[in-house]
Amino acid sequence: MLDRLRIRNLAIVESAELELSPGLNVITGDTGAGKSLLVESVNLLVGGRADSGLLREGESAAWVEGEFRLGSGVGDRVRALLESWGIECDGDTLIVRRELSATGKSRALVNQAAVTFGSLKRLGEMLADLHGQHEH
Repeated sequence: MLDRLRIRNLAIVESAELELSPGLNVITGDTGAGKSLLVESVNLLVGGRADSGLLREGESAAWVEGEFRLGSGVGDRVRALLESWGIECDGDTLIVRRELSATGKSRALVNQAAVTFGSLKRLGEMLADLHGQHEH
């Protein structure tokens, strides 16, 4: 489960932190309030395509960081996957970070270890199941 989401310099967001509670979390707001940016941020964390156009105007870099709590079941699979990659996961918390630069380059970190985007996508499939508004 995603416990915390931190965003810096992404589109209109200079800095934001969102703490989520167990169970259902509802995010509401007027059009243009930034709800879609929260979804885009999670998408980046689970291996979505990065685009330098997502950077806040005038900034050279942006990042998104998510803190995931690993419960039983999926947590065991995630820990096994990370172990096979040589990445330490000593508890029930996993930190995923995605960094973007104005040059178009981006990088992904899992528990402070660099991973490929293919690996991030594979891990992301275990962490979240994102659906758009008109997807079935």
